[in-house]
Amino acid sequence: TFKNLKIDYGLGNNYAGFKLLKLHGSINWYTNGKDVKKEIKYLSIEDTSRYVQQLNYLNNYKPGVDYTFDINNYLNLHGANENQDLELVIVPPTWNKTEYHGQLANVWGVAADELSKAKNIYILGYSLPESDSFFRYLFALGTISKSRVRNIIVYNPDSSGATEARFRRLLGLSTESRFQYKPLKFSEAILDIAESKKVILNSKGPSFGWV
Repeated sequence: TFKNLKIDYGLGNNYAGFKLLKLHGSINWYTNGKDVKKEIKYLSIEDTSRYVQQLNYLNNYKPGVDYTFDINNYLNLHGANENQDLELVIVPPTWNKTEYHGQLANVWGVAADELSKAKNIYILGYSLPESDSFFRYLFALGTISKSRVRNIIVYNPDSSGATEARFRRLLGLSTESRFQYKPLKFSEAILDIAESKKVILNSKGPSFGWV
């Protein structure tokens, strides 16, 4: 499914490809503690998939069992982790992101630019916690543009009404007619979006790929 798929994480490397902007970092991003600039590096999708397959083989993988993705383990297996002090780049969803600003400012800037051009916004699996004031400011900044957003659809399995209420407060009355909240899981959301876009999915067991 991911063969030859080029990814642009917005890290400032000018790498053309599908934009995958991870505002809170990713388990395949890492920095070297001995690098003064703390430059973010990452494993490709191919490398990550290969590692997971190798880990499954070594651990006699069993469905339903959680396994930890360890960047040091990966590099150790490939003899590339000598004299390094590697850390995953994972950013907690809080306002206090100053520690990470230098590394992720470009990602956030690209995200704001993409939001400013978006006409359909889909939010999957994010509950908009009260502590994440940063997301509110980013969303407000990114959606102030000449482009009129047609639809904002939030997918989240929470059916209590709490998550929906937080998003309605964020969006305000101006988007009331364009906002939808659907209490669906991630996999269900993907199917719902595909159906709305008339995209056919090739289903094979527990995973699927675009046709």
